[in-house]
Amino acid sequence: MNRNILITTTNTVENANIKEYMGIISTNVVLGTNFFSDFAASFTDFFGGFSNTYQNKLQIIYKEAIDELSKKAVSLGANCIIGLNIDFDEISGKSKSMFMISAIGTAAQIDIAETDATNIKSIGQISADALNKEYLKKILTSNITKGAFPSEEEWNLLAVYDVPEISEKLFDLFLLTGKKSAEMMTEEEKSLFKNFPQYYIRLNKKLQIDLAYSKLNGTNDRAVADLIIRNKLFDAKGIIDIIRNYKINIAINLLESDKDYYTDKDIVLMQDLVDAITNIPDKGKIEIVKGLFSKREEKYLCPNGHKNDADTKFCYECGLNIKGLTKKQLTCINKFSVKIEALQELLGLKK
Repeated sequence: MNRNILITTTNTVENANIKEYMGIISTNVVLGTNFFSDFAASFTDFFGGFSNTYQNKLQIIYKEAIDELSKKAVSLGANCIIGLNIDFDEISGKSKSMFMISAIGTAAQIDIAETDATNIKSIGQISADALNKEYLKKILTSNITKGAFPSEEEWNLLAVYDVPEISEKLFDLFLLTGKKSAEMMTEEEKSLFKNFPQYYIRLNKKLQIDLAYSKLNGTNDRAVADLIIRNKLFDAKGIIDIIRNYKINIAINLLESDKDYYTDKDIVLMQDLVDAITNIPDKGKIEIVKGLFSKREEKYLCPNGHKNDADTKFCYECGLNIKGLTKKQLTCINKFSVKIEALQELLGLKK
């Protein structure tokens, strides 16, 4: 479960004000026929009490549904789910049965007042979870600062406890390790390369985005872009900033990225992104040059200085247009524009 999300079955939160309702979110988790066959095999557990096997399986899919709902809430920028409702259903058909758990709630942004955490500290009580998390943070921060890698045991702890404080250092180590071939990696580096993606995906979505886009510094752009696309970290503002820093190629590559959910606010930013690309300055030019027999004529000089006929859209030698873009990149931009239109239609904003 995402520890940055507060979840409640009530429609209010004690000591908190609801700043904004982000929308209704829901998820379904379905298990196949094996669930019922396993349940039948453990039927004898019912005599004298509840079935432990049955309860364990319910707990697994219950947690999976809540985790999925939490991810959806975080992607919308919420820090709370209110009005949580859970339903269990059996779906039967064609002599087969499936078991489904449905979870629904309202994602919201709340303003939390002074919490009981302060009071707990004042009477000298700290939970074991809080202590273990703080201990892990201190140990790993110290070790990583010295250039050490997390051990397998520490990676296992990071799968339980969120320690965002070390995210940037681990990100840098991950990028550095990724430049090596598998044969050249040490065991610690292999462990990092294997475990970091799972650690990273559990971070708050905003932190994931901020980290990734801050690392687009010209050194590891391709690796970072792949991470952004793979983890659905599309951020229009971030891509516009990249364009302003004259990294147009990587910006267009990131148009292929996605995000978990879109709202009407995204449309405005996505249109601003298209405008930013459209208005990039020309890198090539049309100029008059001397031809054969001293005849002066217009030529298209591409960004690489190749001469073409004035009406040429893309350089015959390097394939660049006057803005330094290829046909493939223009196709990518056009697809993104169509994506905006589709989103407008789905949200009922296009007349």
